[in-house]
Amino acid sequence: MHITPPIYIASRVLIADTPASVLLADAIVELLAETTANALNSNSADRQPKQPAPAASRIGDNPDAVMTTTTRPRDRAPGDWMPDDYKPIFESFMNAGIPVIGVRDTPWPRDKHGEGFITPACLSEGGNAISCGTRRASALSPTDPSIPFAQAHPKLFHRIDMTAGVCDAVWCPAIVGNVVVYKDYHHLSATYVRSLTDELGRQLREQIDWIGGP
Repeated sequence: MHITPPIYIASRVLIADTPASVLLADAIVELLAETTANALNSNSADRQPKQPAPAASRIGDNPDAVMTTTTRPRDRAPGDWMPDDYKPIFESFMNAGIPVIGVRDTPWPRDKHGEGFITPACLSEGGNAISCGTRRASALSPTDPSIPFAQAHPKLFHRIDMTAGVCDAVWCPAIVGNVVVYKDYHHLSATYVRSLTDELGRQLREQIDWIGGP
């Protein structure tokens, strides 16, 4: 099966003097929450994960950058991985001089048998942050699987890993600070994921010189 990643386009244009780091972070928040992305200008691309637009059409938009997820959970084994199908898509953008902001996908909830489940349903049945949580090792590999690809493309591939904001060393809890982390089978709740914006902005500013901002 051929796997294609979601692609968002982004512009460095600022809106009402809002730093680009804040705008990009907001867009990545939407990427992680699986809702319609906030673009940095009116040229926002609609998210169609099952039938994404070809890379060629995105390249034709001449964006300042594209944002995408770089990993997926393994279907029948612990951890996550970077599909080989993703790599030529990312390289097509970089070959055109377009930076790729690659975000490690968030951990997908799994029970003790390795099966997926719906977090709000688990909580509604009397579960708690841990019983409805996921062991980190079940959902995530020890390190970000996109690291080798990032090391091979240091100039135009910008790696973002927000999993430390979802999991501790052992658990990916279902509730953090009285906020439910997931809204369904594997998408983060908008309320929770927006709490990650400051850290997203920090990681973006470290890697992309035109981001700026505080």
